Amino acid sequence: MGNQAPVTEQFFAELDQLGVAQVRDQLAAGAWGKSGRRVKLAKLWLEDQDRAEAAAHAEIARGSQHAANRSADAAERSADTADAAYAMARDANFRAALAIALAAAALVVQVALAWLRLS
Repeated sequence: MGNQAPVTEQFFAELDQLGVAQVRDQLAAGAWGKSGRRVKLAKLWLEDQDRAEAAAHAEIARGSQHAANRSADAAERSADTADAAYAMARDANFRAALAIALAAAALVVQVALAWLRLS
């Protein structure tokens, strides 16, 4: 009984080398029997691999959610910046139109003064 741990660790190392797909194939083919110790260990190893994979997927999902939240925040800031730029452009256009109107009025006054001088 005392030397079962090294045998178990050695078997787990063999399973690590085979990989999940081959271990599943070996179990399905009955390479280690139907219900022996190695079958139980292989199933336990597969459960551990599945849990590790699920944990990795959960971590990726959390990272993806964090990235999506950051993207949404950046999009909101971009929309705010675009709104501010639009307001500035609208103000600049109003000022330009006002300057054109003043210039046109000044031109009319100049033409009127020139016409009055000629008469």
